[in-house]
Amino acid sequence: MGDTARFNEGYGQSTGDESPSRRMTGRSHTYTDVPSTKYQEREAVNKVTLRRAQSPPRPTLPRRPAARSWNSTAKERNPLTSCLTGPGRAGKYGELIAQSGSRYEGEVLAGRPHGVGKLFVPKGNGKGGFTLEYEGEWAQGTKVGTGTRYYPNGETYSGDFVTNVRHGRGRYFFANGDMYAGDWLDDKRTGHGTYYYANGDIFTGNFNKDCKEGMGTLYMMNRQRKYVAEYVKGQPKCGTMLDLDDEDLEPLRGQLKALALQKQLDMAASGLAARRLPEIELLQPNKVLGEQLVGVRKGRTEGTKDLKAVQGNSGSLSDKEIEMLRHSYTLMAGGDDTKVGLLPHQLRELCVMAGLDPAAEATRQLVELMLLRRNEKTGRIHFDEFMKVVIHFQEMDPDTELGDPEGEDNEEFVDETEIYQDDDGDEGVYEDETDLGMPSVAEDPVNEQEGQ
Repeated sequence: MGDTARFNEGYGQSTGDESPSRRMTGRSHTYTDVPSTKYQEREAVNKVTLRRAQSPPRPTLPRRPAARSWNSTAKERNPLTSCLTGPGRAGKYGELIAQSGSRYEGEVLAGRPHGVGKLFVPKGNGKGGFTLEYEGEWAQGTKVGTGTRYYPNGETYSGDFVTNVRHGRGRYFFANGDMYAGDWLDDKRTGHGTYYYANGDIFTGNFNKDCKEGMGTLYMMNRQRKYVAEYVKGQPKCGTMLDLDDEDLEPLRGQLKALALQKQLDMAASGLAARRLPEIELLQPNKVLGEQLVGVRKGRTEGTKDLKAVQGNSGSLSDKEIEMLRHSYTLMAGGDDTKVGLLPHQLRELCVMAGLDPAAEATRQLVELMLLRRNEKTGRIHFDEFMKVVIHFQEMDPDTELGDPEGEDNEEFVDETEIYQDDDGDEGVYEDETDLGMPSVAEDPVNEQEGQ
């Protein structure tokens, strides 16, 4: 039996004991359990790779310049693009003449304005001559840097430019005597800024595409009032009206306090006195105001991308954060009526429960404002005072003084406003409106709407 098995094995016949995977590899009578590594099976070529290999070659084209993000006309973007001639050399002073008739005087590089220079345009009266349109910094034929733009209607902008549009920080002087100082984005008033009205009123807050958007404060100097409100597309939706010298919300600091004091002295000298606001009769007015304000901010966060950016950059609490703080207070205090309240050591736990970062600077400022609202008798923070802090909260720069709308630069803005408005030789900014030709409060439609 053993000889038969060896005979069958020698001639490659199966004995029945071998695995089906075994095979004989020639006359060597050796067996292997793994496939050959020398001759591997060829895998099918990927269809995408095969299609690319069979397609004709495509040459690499040069990169195109990125699309501009500024919404301005071609004439505004390139005021000096056609047939520039003149004696200017690279890095030297020269004069350039455009086909449109505009003339540039200043530093020139490679036949284009580059450095500091002035742009003059022909007058539109048909009598010849030139008028100054822009003076400031240039880069490769475009307005980049700091400069001043003079408009045909008598208005002036002085500030930052990026590719021929107003972008950054700047001041705009209107023909009616108003002045805006603040942030600009894509040639529009967007960001935080201060608007000085010709009648003496001052608004400080957030703007979006030339309209007031978000939390802002209107200081009505003539009426001795201040209106802290939530604005949507330039119109106030809900807010709180206070006396101008009230230290409760948005107290006067810096230049605002000096202007308010000067106005009070002028009114006292004229025998005028502003009436004080009556006491409100609601037990919890900020609870009612909070419900309205949450609805307004919820609509903003669910709106367009620009509105979401306004809410995110405003420094105020969103609708979800206000709701979380309100629910956390209700759970910890056991209600939201006038009898309940929180102790100071519970505020940190409250912020953590509401999802706020206890180590953030904004949370620290929020807690400090809540501590100022403690009741003198009970030592607790009651719900209405708590809601007043939450709905009016705005994160502030630690280096900026509270209530000073523009910080250290505010004095410079006010001084230049005086120079701009002092056309009749009278000193001061807020003189009698009839002498300076300024509209009164009743004639200003913006103030009529905001004061209601």
